[in-house]
Amino acid sequence: AKRWPLERYAQAANEISARLPQPAEWLFFGAPGEKAMGETLSAQVTAAHRNLVGRTTLAELIAELRTCDLLLTNDTGTMHLAAALGVPTVSIFGSTEPSLTGPVGDLHRVLRHHVPCSPCFKRECPFGHYDCMTGMSVEKVVSAVVKALLA
Repeated sequence: AKRWPLERYAQAANEISARLPQPAEWLFFGAPGEKAMGETLSAQVTAAHRNLVGRTTLAELIAELRTCDLLLTNDTGTMHLAAALGVPTVSIFGSTEPSLTGPVGDLHRVLRHHVPCSPCFKRECPFGHYDCMTGMSVEKVVSAVVKALLA
């Protein structure tokens, strides 16, 4: 309920890279238990990227985040690290409430697909539909990231 589908991240990364005037390199971050997701994402992204999922310590993650122009993310601890480091974010929210758990500051864009049952704050959708995440379009994410990067 807090994860935008991997195939949509892949599609967004490829489309964003195609729209930018300068080549972009994507860095994929995640916990050790998410290594398989990183490999799946890496296989679907044709744009330049490095898969660092499960391969960084906290200090290494912070160092890598400092090199980023922007973090495209779900509602995660990494989102809060980026915000604390002054790295702009485009954050996709589903089951949580951005006004309570969102990034702090003016550098951040929060994207949310409103559904009647959100926010429920559940990790698993009690209704089994995950509409709060699956309702977020790739185009909306792509537009927000491109706008933030070209601003």
